[in-house]
Amino acid sequence: MSKRVNEKENSDSSLHLADFEKYLDKLEKLVGALESGELSLDDGLKNFEEGVALYKNCKSLLGSAEKKISVLTSELKEEDFI
Repeated sequence: MSKRVNEKENSDSSLHLADFEKYLDKLEKLVGALESGELSLDDGLKNFEEGVALYKNCKSLLGSAEKKISVLTSELKEEDFI
């Protein structure tokens, strides 16, 4: 039964990772468009607003990953590193 739970956690984690990569890719494209200087003020503002939302999503996913890593490393015994 615990194996099923671990498999579900792993699939959930990979979904989050896929979301992170997708958000980061979109954020990089938005930044590129903003840096080009070719957007109208209205389009630039829309891109900036979307970029802020994507940044928050990425930050949240990274925070979740950090917490998971912290839990996993705290469960390890010192002898596991030798």
